[in-house]
Amino acid sequence: TIDGQPGSPKKMLMFANNRTSPNCCPGTFSTSTGCVCTTENQRDFIAGRGDIVNGVKDEIEV
Repeated sequence: TIDGQPGSPKKMLMFANNRTSPNCCPGTFSTSTGCVCTTENQRDFIAGRGDIVNGVKDEIEV
């Protein structure tokens, strides 16, 4: 999903439904029309490196 939450839209690009605006600057992600306006859930998902439920994993088992 775009923010790791059940029921959120499933897209290959997590910012597919976000708007961009100069009002969202400064921001981490920008375009020619301003910065991407992210949601709190998206920021938490990115901060948790995509594992919003369990937090960051220390090791990956193979």
